Amino acid sequence: MIYRKNMCNKLLATELYKRVKDMAATKKETVLDFFNIGFNEYRVDYRENSITESYDFIIKTETSRIFLKIGQKRWDDSNSSSIINFLESKEEQIRKVVLDNQDAILRMN
Repeated sequence: MIYRKNMCNKLLATELYKRVKDMAATKKETVLDFFNIGFNEYRVDYRENSITESYDFIIKTETSRIFLKIGQKRWDDSNSSSIINFLESKEEQIRKVVLDNQDAILRMN
């Protein structure tokens, strides 16, 4: 009986982990779609940065790279919709930095 209960708990934990991972991937994909549509003339990459505890989106122009660092707290406290609303409110600032065509780091906290 105890063995069966432990197996059920492991299965539930595994399923919960998969769901959380899928939700994070969905948010990441939503943000990548936002950048790929709004900044389609540039290449946009993504990485999780454990050193700065941020989620980084890198916009690569022909001569520069712009790092958009979204803090882990904002990322964790947001859903796909609210993170897009936040980025839309910062879009003018992001576009200005991209058009300056110089390397830059934008902290989006």
